[in-house]
Amino acid sequence: MPVFETGRGSRLELLLPHTKWPELEQVVMEYQVLLQKRKAAGSRIGTVEREREQAVRKDLQALKQALVDGTEDPGPKHEEKAKKESETAKRRYDALDLALEDVEVKLIDVVDAHRDDWLGEVVTSEEEARIGYEEAIEALTVARARLSRQRALKNWLTQFPDQASFRVGFPYVRKLTAPHGDAYRWEDVMEALRFDATPPQPAPVPAFVQPLRQVT
Repeated sequence: MPVFETGRGSRLELLLPHTKWPELEQVVMEYQVLLQKRKAAGSRIGTVEREREQAVRKDLQALKQALVDGTEDPGPKHEEKAKKESETAKRRYDALDLALEDVEVKLIDVVDAHRDDWLGEVVTSEEEARIGYEEAIEALTVARARLSRQRALKNWLTQFPDQASFRVGFPYVRKLTAPHGDAYRWEDVMEALRFDATPPQPAPVPAFVQPLRQVT
């Protein structure tokens, strides 16, 4: 029985990360190899079932000819061969399914055994990535401000003296359209990105809410 199931009760194919942790990486690779073998075995079952249907028709054609010729029934030799191949394919699929269950259990054990250590590393890496993201956002702001000024200077030089005043202003982000149809303002985009870089804080638990206790 699968450890991880879909809502319909079939095996859930896990999407797993590739990391620098050898203990996890080994199990992930084992899982992915078995998953691919199981998919190939499933395809093979479909192929041999179609071949079995063709074998049955072939045996019926041979029996028909024997009846016309008045000879002995040649027997379902093609069907019997196809049936054995079908059973072999099904057994291989079932064996790979069992192997996947073992690896799923192993995956749970590995994560449970190393969760605290790995979480400590990931928390540090996450903070470094967040800082890098924020720095990139601010660098993008500086770069766009420089671009806006150069565009404004180009327009001023091109249109002077008809446009006598020098104005810097490219507030909207073209091709980034809001639901109302207008483009988003640059400040709104930057505000959204800065919010995106800030990790959400869990909602505080009200003081009157008490954790449920198991009744013994």
